[in-house]
Amino acid sequence: MSFSETEIADFYNTQAPHGRLTVDGKFVDKNLRFWYQEFMLMTKDQPIFFDLGCGDGRETRLYREVFGNLDHYYGLDLSSGMLRFTQSQTSEVKLIRGSFSHLPFAGESLPSVWAAASYLHLDRDQIESALTELHRCLMPGARGFISLKGHPHEPIADYNQHLARRYSLSEFTPLLENAGFEVTCRISDPIRDPRGVTWLGFFFTKPK
Repeated sequence: MSFSETEIADFYNTQAPHGRLTVDGKFVDKNLRFWYQEFMLMTKDQPIFFDLGCGDGRETRLYREVFGNLDHYYGLDLSSGMLRFTQSQTSEVKLIRGSFSHLPFAGESLPSVWAAASYLHLDRDQIESALTELHRCLMPGARGFISLKGHPHEPIADYNQHLARRYSLSEFTPLLENAGFEVTCRISDPIRDPRGVTWLGFFFTKPK
C-alpha cells in the first residue's frame, strides 16, 4: 500500500507541537552524527546544504557546528507544522514546503543533498519516480546521502511503521543506480537504535 502525502504530512503535523517525534510520551531520536561526519568529509568543499525531509530541524544544529552559521542551509519538508517549529527555533534558516514527487528546484541546480529518514516514506511505486526527480535536480558531480530503515522482514515495532518502508542494502542500491546515480558507499549501522531498528546509509553521486 502506498502512503499519500496527506497521510504523511498529517502524522508529522501531530508531532510538531513537541518539536520532536514522540512515542507514548517519550522522545524518539535519530543517531545522525556518524552519517553527518561522513557526509561533511565528502562535501567539505561545498557548504551549500539541501536537507530534504528536514523535519524538526535537528540537522541545523550539526550544520552550525561545522560552519558556524546557517547561511547556506536550506530545508525542505512536507509538514507545515514541522517547518513552523523549525522556523520558531532557528529564525535565520531558509525553509521550503514541498514533496519528493515534485521537488521545487530547477534542473541541475543542487550541489548536494542530505535526506536522513525521509525517503523511507515512499513505497516501491513511488520511490523510483522520486529518485528520478532527485536526479533531475542535482548538478553533474553532485553528492548525496539517504538513510533508511533496514531489515524489512523483521517484525520490529516502530513509531511510524504504518508510514515507513524498510529496505535491504541489496534492494535499495539498484533503485539508486537505475535512477542514474553511482553508489560510492553503503553501510549498515552495526549498532541498532533503542527501538531495535537497523539504519542503512547510502552515499552516492550524480556522474558528470
